[in-house]
Amino acid sequence: MATVTAREGRIAVEGDLLFDDAVAACAAGRALIAGAPGSSVEVSLAGLSRVNSVSAVVLVEWQRAAVAAGKSLRILDVPPRLAGILRLSGLQDVLPL
Repeated sequence: MATVTAREGRIAVEGDLLFDDAVAACAAGRALIAGAPGSSVEVSLAGLSRVNSVSAVVLVEWQRAAVAAGKSLRILDVPPRLAGILRLSGLQDVLPL
């Protein structure tokens, strides 16, 4: 199960970000992005343990939420497996990694 929390000035994502967790993780991230102070938001994925293609969809949704809130998003600490999914899908050029 994924947890999405505000920690040390950024959003931290931990655990497994898989299909069963996507809706809740999406909603939690959107709320944290909308409520974040300032014009930019950093998301750390250092705590992710398991990912799949749905993880990429969650990141795209968070990017959309940031744009809608007038904020820039920066995604940090992308796990190698997720980086491969993003490359394969062409999203590495769309998402702010």
